Amino acid sequence: MYVPLSLLRRHVRESNLIEQIRQRSGVALVSSHLNAAVQVSRRYRHELLNPLEIHAWLSHRTSMEWFGGHMRTCDVYVGKWDMPRWEEVPNLLGQWWSLVKSKDEEMRHAPKKERERMARLLHDLLLCVHPFRDGNGRTSRLFLNQLRLRWGLPWLIIEYRKRGIYYRRIEHTQETIFRPSYPHVFPKDRINLEP
Repeated sequence: MYVPLSLLRRHVRESNLIEQIRQRSGVALVSSHLNAAVQVSRRYRHELLNPLEIHAWLSHRTSMEWFGGHMRTCDVYVGKWDMPRWEEVPNLLGQWWSLVKSKDEEMRHAPKKERERMARLLHDLLLCVHPFRDGNGRTSRLFLNQLRLRWGLPWLIIEYRKRGIYYRRIEHTQETIFRPSYPHVFPKDRINLEP
């Protein structure tokens, strides 16, 4: 599925606004983000791109480059949540990645609504793991779009003006799926509970 450059630029602008990165002040971040979006839009057919690879592209030639493509080695807090301790991240990300790979083939043949729902859920769960020191939201939104393209869905732009809805959905996933079964979060029978 072809994704026009104008759509990718809009995605980058909206995604960066969500993260409070302004176009002019974050020129390197914008440039690397656009490059990562282009890579995702071109390579999704050939392979399932790991978020570590997407994060490395996102971080290239920015202040994040020194930790780009690597899991965090510090604890982080987002809003009211303590994210999983950094020592737990490799195991959680490995469990999540196994789930993604198991759902990839299945979702290619699923009804459209289920493909959309599963792509969003896997995106939300990646944010619950929060594997990176910085760049989790931008990486997760690029990963979401990789899944959407692989599963025959169009590229989705999450708009800054609708960020409240976006955050509430992630918080709902955090409260109903991730936290209740933490640290054994990804059994397949729990993943289909999200409405």
